[in-house]
Amino acid sequence: MLSLSLRKRGFLPQLDPLKKLPKKYEQIDNLGAQVKMRFGSPFLRPYCNHFPVIDVSQLSGLELIRAGVVYLFAQSAYIHNHNQEPATVIPRSLAVPAVTIAEKLRMPPILSYYFYCLNNWRFLGERENFDPDNLHTIQNFVADDCENWFIAIHVAIEHLAGEGLVACIEAQQAIHQEDITQTIRCLYTLAHSLEKMIGVLKRMPERCSSEDYYYKVRPQIHGFTDVIYEGVEKFEGKPQTFRGETGAQSTVIPALKRFLGIIHGNNILTAHLSDMINYMHPLHRAFLTEQPQITFVKDSSTMGSSSIIREFAKELRLCTAYNDCVRKIHQFEEIHFGYAMDYIQKKVASPMGTGGTPFIEWLSKMKDETLSFLIC
Repeated sequence: MLSLSLRKRGFLPQLDPLKKLPKKYEQIDNLGAQVKMRFGSPFLRPYCNHFPVIDVSQLSGLELIRAGVVYLFAQSAYIHNHNQEPATVIPRSLAVPAVTIAEKLRMPPILSYYFYCLNNWRFLGERENFDPDNLHTIQNFVADDCENWFIAIHVAIEHLAGEGLVACIEAQQAIHQEDITQTIRCLYTLAHSLEKMIGVLKRMPERCSSEDYYYKVRPQIHGFTDVIYEGVEKFEGKPQTFRGETGAQSTVIPALKRFLGIIHGNNILTAHLSDMINYMHPLHRAFLTEQPQITFVKDSSTMGSSSIIREFAKELRLCTAYNDCVRKIHQFEEIHFGYAMDYIQKKVASPMGTGGTPFIEWLSKMKDETLSFLIC
């Protein structure tokens, strides 16, 4: 069942995200519309301050997620409203529902990748066509194509990753059965999935320029430090700090690396990455941390008891197929690193990314480490 759901859409929801809530909760949808209309103006915060506290405790499933998207967009918009100093207090009208939803989903009350990308898209035309040209956001901050395209590219990549994720599961089974031919087939399927992901990633500049991203997308997806959640008994008025939305909160690349045995050394940079796991949905988090890990190593004396693993020391086809996957992971990281340089690093003095990480040092180090796992 897991393989079937992953093959269809990867870590995207198996049912399309809701565009709106039942009429009983139409005020929440109105909030989402007003965020888009008022963002960047002095009228946003007064509107949110006077918005009623709506009881969302009875929501579940897709309705709960839809409400989460709206409230967490509104929360980030309130804190990072353009042309104003960052807010330090989230009003009760936003704070209470946001924390209620987050607790029900067992996630932090912040606009994470799960809400910003994974559950914030719709088809423009043909259903199940995940080409970025056929995707559009449901909720956004500004009426600008750059933000829509930025999210659409991520959604398309998540969809294409499904084939590779299933290949990893099937390869694990093939390794357990010591089926060399099937293992090779699965590795090439993974490489093909990565190649398609790379193709979509390369399309980012088509409709999301570095200038537009920096000024229209990036500012409002930052996290926040020492912010008070008004009216939330759980926090008892204590300032809270959460990391902002970042692609590092996607489960895809960490899961593929885990399967391939690409393990980065423990340091302050990987500690940041480990913290990103806490911002994933619990089911995605479990997939990443609980799936069996196959470690391919260069020293045949430490390759474990499975004879198929030992075959990597002498089977050229296995080495070639595995190395193809490692190189494509590295290529994906190289493209992403290039975007990080062009879209952010060349424009800022601070080395910190939206997730609060020293991203340039981290990305450079990690992509170089990836190549060190080539074998044979």
